[in-house]
Amino acid sequence: MTVRPLLLACALASLSAPFAAVPAVAAEAADAAHRQKALALAQTVQSQEIAIDSSMAVIDSQMVDAMMADPDVKKLEAAHPGAVRAMWEGAKPVMRQELVNSLPDLWQHLADVYASHLTDAQIDATTAFFRTATGHKFLLQMNKRVDVRPMVADATAGEGKIRQQTYENGASAAAIGAIGDMSDAERAEIARFLTTDAGRALGATAPDVTRTGLEWMNRTDSAAQARVGAAMKAALDRFLAQHR
Repeated sequence: MTVRPLLLACALASLSAPFAAVPAVAAEAADAAHRQKALALAQTVQSQEIAIDSSMAVIDSQMVDAMMADPDVKKLEAAHPGAVRAMWEGAKPVMRQELVNSLPDLWQHLADVYASHLTDAQIDATTAFFRTATGHKFLLQMNKRVDVRPMVADATAGEGKIRQQTYENGASAAAIGAIGDMSDAERAEIARFLTTDAGRALGATAPDVTRTGLEWMNRTDSAAQARVGAAMKAALDRFLAQHR
């Protein structure tokens, strides 16, 4: 449900056009302002620092192990030690840029969810919480706790797709781990927020937020995949040429 004042619009329908025109503009302005608030919340919970910088640090620490789960990659590494790390290092800046390019798309889809579920006041309170030191730390710790290896395994086995259960399991484990990383005072602050009207409303968005995140991760971009693959191959070719 949007915050467009539907009852007022219905009441104004019986009035003449000149009178209806002003409230209609006001309604559109209110709806646009609500959407902008929702977008600001999306950009807060998935800022570049969180969605790109922090995520890339986590991926960097796990990607070689994740790639080595593939038997062919493992054979390559056995024959040419260091080759897998070289491939990842070659692909890393390309993957980062692809994430940067796709981030606005994630923001827009998350904004759709927040705008449809939360009121202006709930969005304001949620944005304010995640901009506190505790809220921001919790978001960062969640990212640091994500295990990308099962997701990479899914993507490798499933034509680039991550299964919903894998995604949900990873998100749940990361959230639990993040809570454990917080101090007693910080955990109390999080608990207080979750019991507020905004916190409860945010909790109700979880299924749609999960769906949105999974769809974003699984959205196929053959050109982007080709660029990452080409970067890996070029890095491997350089490595093999240097280690003959």
